[in-house]
Amino acid sequence: MAIDQQVTPLQIPSWVPRLLTFAAVYNLASGGFVILFPTLPFRLAGMEPPNYTALVQGLGCRHGGQKV
Repeated sequence: MAIDQQVTPLQIPSWVPRLLTFAAVYNLASGGFVILFPTLPFRLAGMEPPNYTALVQGLGCRHGGQKV
């Protein structure tokens, strides 16, 4: 590519910002849910709740915070 050629900017489809906003809201909501109610998903699935709820809450922090 020669130096004098112009590069056209990337055209982003209009649905991409909406999808990314939805993904951010979903990650915050699901991460916050796991932080506030760490044993509820296990109980809803009919499983024994974990003994170390702080570990589950830490995973919720990582899921909700790191993705945004």
